[in-house]
Amino acid sequence: MRTFLLRLTSALTLVGAPFIATQAHAQASGGYVGVSAGYGWSKSNVDTSTVYSSTGYFASSSVTAINSAGAQHVKPRSFIGGLDAGYDFHSGNAVFGIAADLSWMHDKKSASATVVYPCCSPTSFTVSQSMSTKWLATARARAGYDVGGAVIYATGGWAGVKARYAAQFTDTYASALESGSSSKFRSGWVVGGGADIKVTPNWTVEPEFLHADFGHFGAPGSTLAAQGTTWPTSVFTHRASLTANIARVGVHYHF
Repeated sequence: MRTFLLRLTSALTLVGAPFIATQAHAQASGGYVGVSAGYGWSKSNVDTSTVYSSTGYFASSSVTAINSAGAQHVKPRSFIGGLDAGYDFHSGNAVFGIAADLSWMHDKKSASATVVYPCCSPTSFTVSQSMSTKWLATARARAGYDVGGAVIYATGGWAGVKARYAAQFTDTYASALESGSSSKFRSGWVVGGGADIKVTPNWTVEPEFLHADFGHFGAPGSTLAAQGTTWPTSVFTHRASLTANIARVGVHYHF
């Protein structure tokens, strides 16, 4: 991440060079508001697994196959856009500040695997899982350097996202069915960098990249039903992780 931020800083400095050359004065301390839009791409490692029990529904070879098929990856993609606000403090060329934003990031991706039961060909089972997000919010500290018309900065802090994880197991052996889902606002951390490029005395354009990590979370499962009965000893576990990358451009008015 440190190497990435150094490269990002160099690239943003080059992008901002035409503005820096024409805007001699730095932005003064104060607040700002604006809008931003861009692209978000997420990654989620999702996992559905079960356990073997002598009184359960599955043969031991079936458990191994299910756990292997249930380790999946989904990569949601989405437009992202929202509102930004913040406050910067200048001390010479050093700049420190706080920033917050709320963005719409509606993306969803699913994965599915169908596998023939090792014990009972040609019957098979299917594991399907999905991850979706709707809202992204961040509250961050910023620290940067004013190069005369643009502030190059690094940022980090809290991030939250409204996420829904869902999983389902079915088979053709005895119409087995089990599912689990969880829809909550997840908290995590975010780091990134960008530049506030001055284009008029009160307006800046801000290219920015953020990486957020929301950790691991589970989804409570249901009791497996098959052959007209339930199988409480065939316990399922559903678990997912979620990270997100955001590349966007903001337009801000400084007071």
